[in-house]
This record gives sequence, C-alpha cells and structure tokens, in this order.
Amino acid sequence: MKTNTGNPLLYLKAFILSFVIAMLSYFSIQGAVGYYLWKEQNKDAIRVLETVSNVHKEVVEVLTTLNHLQLRTCSDEHNLMMRKLLFTSDYIKDIGYLEDNTLFCTTGKGKLSPPFVGGATPHLVTEEGFKFWRHVKLIILDNTYDSLVIRKGNYNIVLDEKSLNELIDDSFLWELVYLKKSDVIHFGGHEGIFSLPEPTLWNFLDGEGNNLVKQCDIRRAFCLGMKLNPNKLDSDTAVLRVFTIATSLLIGLFAYMFSVRWLKYLFSDRYRIRKAINSNSFHCVYQPIVDLRTQKTIGVEMLTRYSDRRGSIEPNEFIPIIVQTGQTWQFTQNMMKKAISELHRIDNLPAEFKLNVNIFSSDINKKSILELVNEEGTYDFRGVLVLEVTESEELEDSSALHKLRVLRDKGMQIAIDDFGTGYSNLHQLRKMNAHSLKIDRSFIQEMEDASIRSSLIEHIVAIAKQENLLLVAEGIENSIQHRILREMGVEYGQGWAFSKELSLVEFEEFWCQEMERQSNLIDV
Repeated sequence: MKTNTGNPLLYLKAFILSFVIAMLSYFSIQGAVGYYLWKEQNKDAIRVLETVSNVHKEVVEVLTTLNHLQLRTCSDEHNLMMRKLLFTSDYIKDIGYLEDNTLFCTTGKGKLSPPFVGGATPHLVTEEGFKFWRHVKLIILDNTYDSLVIRKGNYNIVLDEKSLNELIDDSFLWELVYLKKSDVIHFGGHEGIFSLPEPTLWNFLDGEGNNLVKQCDIRRAFCLGMKLNPNKLDSDTAVLRVFTIATSLLIGLFAYMFSVRWLKYLFSDRYRIRKAINSNSFHCVYQPIVDLRTQKTIGVEMLTRYSDRRGSIEPNEFIPIIVQTGQTWQFTQNMMKKAISELHRIDNLPAEFKLNVNIFSSDINKKSILELVNEEGTYDFRGVLVLEVTESEELEDSSALHKLRVLRDKGMQIAIDDFGTGYSNLHQLRKMNAHSLKIDRSFIQEMEDASIRSSLIEHIVAIAKQENLLLVAEGIENSIQHRILREMGVEYGQGWAFSKELSLVEFEEFWCQEMERQSNLIDV
C-alpha cells in the first residue's frame, strides 16, 4: 500500500491540527480549573453568608426578647436576664441597656456610675430599625475589642469584628454590603469588591482563577462579594500554569502523532480504495474478445479501473486491498450491476454476446453468490454472462461446486481464468464442468522466443480439446501471436492486437464500426 509519507503538506496539516487541539486543551483545562475554583468560592461564600445569617438571627432574637422585658432598670434581676441571654448566645460579646443616648448598664461592667453618654451617628440603619456602628473600640472584661455595635430599642449588642472577619481567610478579598432598596451600602471588608463585574467565559479561560463570586442571604439584605487575593495567587497560579502548559503540550504531541498516522491513512491507497468501494466510484472498461478465425467480436471482458484527482490506482494494487478488507463481494456486485446497466444502453448487441466478469474464488463459497440468480432482474444480461474464476483449493469444496452448478443451470457460463499459472488440477477442472479456459498472458508473451513456458500452450490446448472446452488467449499483442494461436486451435483471443481497453463511449463507437465491418463482409 502506498502512502504519501514524504508529503510536507501532510505534516503541515498534522501540525496545524495538533496545535489547534493543544490550544483547545490549554483553554479547556484553564476553563475547567477556573470554573472549579469559582464553584469552590461559591461554596465558601454560601458558608460565610449562612454564618452571617445565623449571627443576624441571634441578634434579632436577643434584642426582641430584651425589648419585651418589663424589669426595673439595671436591677439585679435585669442584669441576670441579660447575662443569661449572653451566656446562651454563640456570637454576642456584651449586652447593654440604654435610654436615648445614655448607657446605664452592661453585662460586662454591670451598672455604670456615672452612665455613659454617647451620640455617634450610626454607620447603617436598616429598614427594620436596627442601627449599626462599626470599628468601635471597647474594653470588655479587661480585653480590648474592635467591635460591631447593633442597637434596637433600649438595648445594644456587641459583636467582635475580628471574629467575624476571620470567617473569611486572607486568601480572599471580600466585601459585605447591605442592600437598601436600590442602594448598595458598604458594611465590611474591602470596599468596591462587590461592585466588580460578574465573570465572563474569558475570565474562566484566562487561567487566573480570580473570578468574583456574589451571594446574598435568603432575605437579600446582606450580600457578600469575594474573589481570590492576587497577592496570595502568584505561586499557585505559576504552578497551575506550568501544569496546564505541560499537559497541553503532551496532548498536542499525542495529537500530532495520531494526526500523522491518521492523515497517512487518509492519503493512502487503502483509504482511497475503501472509499471508492463504499461510494461505488470504480469504473468499467471493456476489452473485446475476438474469434481468432473470423476476427469477429463475440464479447467483452469487463475490467475495473480507478482514478481520482490524485491519479490512478492499478488493479494489482487495489485488488489485494479489496481482498484484505473483506469487501470482495460488495465490489463484484457493484461492478457487475454497473457493467450490465452500461451495456444495456447498446441496442444491437446479439443474444450470444458474452460479458465476462471476474469472480473471486472466495466468494463462490459464500451463499451471497446465489444472489446472481435469486435477485430477479438485477443481474439479467441480454447476452451471456460468463463468470471467470481462478482455480484454487477453495473450489474443491462440494458446496462451491454446487453453487457453480446452480449458476450454470441458470444460463451463466463458467470460464477458468489464468489456467496453468497456479493451482491446477485436472480432476477439479472436470468437476467444475466449465465452458472455457483462459490462457494467461504470461504464456503468450514468450511465444516468439520459443521458451519452455510458451511450449506449455500446446499442452493446455490438448487438455481443452480433451475436455471439450473452448480456449481464450489473453494478451495477444501482434499478428504473429494471433496466427500461431489460431493455428494451434485456440478459438478466441483478446489483447492490443485487436483493441485496447475501452470506456463505454469508446466501445459503443467500436461496436458500431464492428457492425459496419460485419455488414460489409456479408454484402461481399
């Protein structure tokens, strides 16, 4: 099988294809990793917001409970109730009681003397009436805290801002905002993060893994925006990029190796032949078979040829490939149907006109060979259909001989092709009950040199006469060969001495000239 292994275009195509695959792999890996990191950030954001929601819920419940108490201000009973609520809470650090802007007592200090008078403007007032003060420095039980103070009614609650900030590690930049109608109010973290645009497809493909995540709590009051901290990403990003590039190059290398192999196959004769069979692209040519005595054309042998934009493929190249791929019967069917259809276009072919078609010996053992007689009308030829079979051990099988007998009984003739060149068996010849023997061209070509090989022709003629078989000599190239064969008693011949292989159009013209010549002979 020939392939264009030296074709630089093949390697260029393979390189381009592998480069595209490598780039697609690179961006696919980048995109997959980027999307994975984004999903993980989403999980972190949801976790943080769940904690924020729990803190908010606890604050609301405690403040609501306290504002419904009817106890004497800063009494022991009052302080005890506030301390109980502080003890059972998870996030609250201190609770205080106020009237207007004056703080009278706290769970940490007890009753204040004198009371503390404040009046700072809150950073945030929610629609529910909660007031928030951020970054308030407080001393609670001798510890200083950066505190978040939340007030509603006569009570405030103190939360540790540091503990809240630690809900998100320093791998992220984040911002907590409060949504008040159409306003976005900064509440904590790095201001401006939440206002960054949502990630696009390219953000996932660029390999930075630095895509913004936005999540809001179930009430859509507090929202969180977070992204990976670029200062923490440098080393991880470098490792990821090296891994991605190395993996993509490896994929590209395998893609190149596979592409070269695949393109070599696409450029090979094997692929061209399989494609030709499946698309029925082989074409028929016809070589006239001539009566050596009268030089009258009595039939043709249908031969198969193939050519495409890349050139032609010789039969000795495509026949072995057809055999190897197990497509012999499909090939034979296609060509027989095509030849019968083409010759039916010629109106004046006589009833005794022979169409010789080569049959693979291996197909005779298959049941499908009987389709030649079982498919009514498909293989009906106006003349005589002659099946040329090469002798082989496969024809020794009784089943194969039975199928040949069925075909012969249906009006087809059997010709033994290339007799004497390979497996020859006189006993088998008799069992096949053929109509004719074809003498291979290799014997004819050595006739003029009187070689030992050419001397076998006389023995072949003797066998044919003994078995009452007609003889057809192949490859007759000149008048000397024609004369010698005729004198030996060979009835028919084909070759360039009479005509080259003809396309259908050429054969139609040849047949018209033949009919005209025969008509002139009759007139004479």
